[in-house]
Amino acid sequence: MGGRLILAFQQVFEEFSCVLMTDSGVIDSKKWPKIPRKILLNQITELFEKNNFKKTDLTDIFVLNGPGDFTPLRNSMIVANTLKKELGLNLYTICKDQIDSEDLYEIFKKSPIQKADFIEPYFGKEPSIS
Repeated sequence: MGGRLILAFQQVFEEFSCVLMTDSGVIDSKKWPKIPRKILLNQITELFEKNNFKKTDLTDIFVLNGPGDFTPLRNSMIVANTLKKELGLNLYTICKDQIDSEDLYEIFKKSPIQKADFIEPYFGKEPSIS
């Protein structure tokens, strides 16, 4: 393929999404409702299979680290950190509070994203455990 293949995903907005993209544009994307919760890895796998890519084709991963609901946000961080470590990817993040768009490609290209070795979730509030 040549160039960068970037997987971006977020589980912080009302509608969750993942995007497969290059520096020049979006290849494909998926959106799904917050409820019922679908497993992030299943959505990523479907996106890769539909577009004939393997996870080993990835060069970069970009994820919003919060704030958001505990379980989906925690899952996002686990997936991002695991893929980074397993595949040696470049890992990028930004907090939802720093952006004014839900378009992951636009955020990746125009926002002050941070390169990271490891991403921790930012919940934005104290946990409410009942």
